Amino acid sequence: MWKTLRSMIVGDSEPYGVGLVLREAEDGSFVVSSLVPDSPADECGSIALGDVLYEVDGRSLYRADKAEVMKATLGPPGSRVVLGFKRGLRYERDEVFRVTMVRRAVKGAGQVTRLKVVAQ
Repeated sequence: MWKTLRSMIVGDSEPYGVGLVLREAEDGSFVVSSLVPDSPADECGSIALGDVLYEVDGRSLYRADKAEVMKATLGPPGSRVVLGFKRGLRYERDEVFRVTMVRRAVKGAGQVTRLKVVAQ
């Protein structure tokens, strides 16, 4: 069963993110299910739906749990993060592309969530 992992953060006292919405697949990988409009992830233009988040700042997410993914992707506003992805269905290949983004407050369709897991 797929679960939705949302790491969209807003608020002065909270860590900030990049606007990725991820689904946890049955194999434990984290797949991009959407990008928050006008977020760093959306604005970079390199990330596609179905891409697999493979690493954060050079650290592999292999066998990572949701809490580890949240901790790795969130941080202080204005801080840089390098996310490594494998492209869609070809994620079994060794090709990883990396995107550097700056964390900031992200608003998502009138709702703000912090690593909310929703069964689909």
